[in-house]
Amino acid sequence: TQFRVALDRAKKAGERRIHWLKRFPKDCCDFASWVLFLYLFRNGFRDVVEVTAMLDQTTIPETKHVWLELSGIVVDVTADQFGQALSKVIVSDSSPWHLSQEIIEREVLREEKEKRFASNTPTKEWFQAVTDWLEEC
Repeated sequence: TQFRVALDRAKKAGERRIHWLKRFPKDCCDFASWVLFLYLFRNGFRDVVEVTAMLDQTTIPETKHVWLELSGIVVDVTADQFGQALSKVIVSDSSPWHLSQEIIEREVLREEKEKRFASNTPTKEWFQAVTDWLEEC
């Protein structure tokens, strides 16, 4: 939850290094998950799984959602974009909402992905900004 608090504080303060914060949490699940993955990986968590689900096949473009899983536990820091019934942060081994979604991809994020995200300039800047905000929490 500290991670989400840092994102919320950064948004409220108008953090400029993270361009997608203006609309956060809406349409930010992939970006937030990438930064969360970097944070988790650098704090010793391995075999983090990135899950992509199709939420609504009737919309154009189709609505997808991304969250992370650690040892089968859902970690979703942007679930509240889909309505007030969902918490800002979901950490659960049996989230009914997540279990009801159509999973289209599961990718185990390993060291190669960490290196790719860490060397990508925007992602690296987002991670540094969130890390700075985490220090203030």
